Amino acid sequence: MNQTVKVNKEKEIIGKSDKQKSKIIEDDDLILLVDDPGFEITEEVIQGIKRGIDDIINGRTMDAEEFFREFEKKYGISHSNS
Repeated sequence: MNQTVKVNKEKEIIGKSDKQKSKIIEDDDLILLVDDPGFEITEEVIQGIKRGIDDIINGRTMDAEEFFREFEKKYGISHSNS
């Protein structure tokens, strides 16, 4: 199945129909594809994404099990495995 995708002057990607549009947001070193036309991309959002990417590149991550163990301990949450 082939699908033609084009970019119009407003930097919207148009898919199968005009109802399926995505916006392209460009920053100096980041390009975002936003599928939700109601989602506002602010400078704070862009900086948060860049920090997250930098954390991943520099190994500042933890797996989900470790995160939830620390979260549960911090907030006094316990669960049973039954």
